[in-house]
This record gives sequence, C-alpha cells and structure tokens, in this order.
Amino acid sequence: MRTFREKISTVIKVFHVITEEAPAFWIFLGVNLFFGGAALWLPSFVATQHPTAVPFSELIKAFEQGNGYLFGLALLAAASSYWMREYLEEKKTDFKRLKFFATGASFLIMILIWGLLALMIYKGFAPPTAETNVALGPLVTQIVFTVIALVMATYLFCLERIDNYPEFGKNLKDKVTEKNINQMDEPSKTGLET
Repeated sequence: MRTFREKISTVIKVFHVITEEAPAFWIFLGVNLFFGGAALWLPSFVATQHPTAVPFSELIKAFEQGNGYLFGLALLAAASSYWMREYLEEKKTDFKRLKFFATGASFLIMILIWGLLALMIYKGFAPPTAETNVALGPLVTQIVFTVIALVMATYLFCLERIDNYPEFGKNLKDKVTEKNINQMDEPSKTGLET
C-alpha cells in the first residue's frame, strides 16, 4: 500500500511531461499569458506611457475589476476543452479516470471563480461607502485563484499529452487497463504455453 506522500508524488510526476514537450508548453503558456492575460498586464503597460500614472496602481485597478478571475476562467475553460475533444473523438487513453477527475476539479474551480466574480460584481452595485481604501483580502483571493487556475491549466496541458509518456503516469492508469495488461502478461492456463 502506497503512502499519501507517494500518491501525491505520483500525481505531481505528471508535470514531467513539460520537459518532454517543452516547445509546445512554452507556446501554450506564452499564448495564454500574453493574449489571455492581456487584461492584467496591458493596463499597467499603458500606464507606463503616461507620465502621471503609476503602473502598480493600474494593476490593482485591473484586479479590482475582476480581471484576474476572468483570466482564470478563460484559461481553465481553454485547458479543459481537450476532454471534450477526446470524448468526441473517442480517443483511447489509459488515463480516462485521472483526466475526468482533473477536468471535474477544474470545473469546480471555475464554478467557485464564477461565484467569487458574481459576489464582486454584486458588491460593485452596492451604494458607495465613505471608505475608499483598497481591501487586500479580495485582491489576494483573486491573485491566489489566478495562480491556481494557471497551475491547473498546466496540469491539464500535461494530462493532454500523458498518453505519449506513460512512464510519467505510472500508477495512475485506469484500474481496468492495468488489470487487462496483467491478464495478458500472465501465462495462459489453457495448456497452450510454448
């Protein structure tokens, strides 16, 4: 029986796919951060062009508008779409259960982000108060969920390509597949051994 630490180590080992698929990963990451994250970095960049604007305050304004949540939603939705492609193509994979679980987890994270974004929008419609200070709690929460979305999207990227590198998914294969392979490896008991 494997310990909890060994199980976690096995799940994390999936990230080793990045070393084998480095060009594809950097394209995935670059496109998502550059184009998907434009709502986060573009206001700060534009602010550097104006002599009176402070870039960091523009980044805070972008987060106050919920741009981190929107980026996380778009990133997870794009990364999760591979499961639908695999399902529609009926692609054979030994990691269906793991992929299904990871995609389900990303959907749960998306629902949580939607809820937090809805709460943020709802609070935006509340009558203004005399307090004008920036609340760090919602900003930190948004940054944390943006990072979680980025890590989860990277994990989904790795899962999309795990079938090409089964050594990184050792002990994560579906039980039915492992059972079938073990049965094929056993010598036949019908008397037809060579």
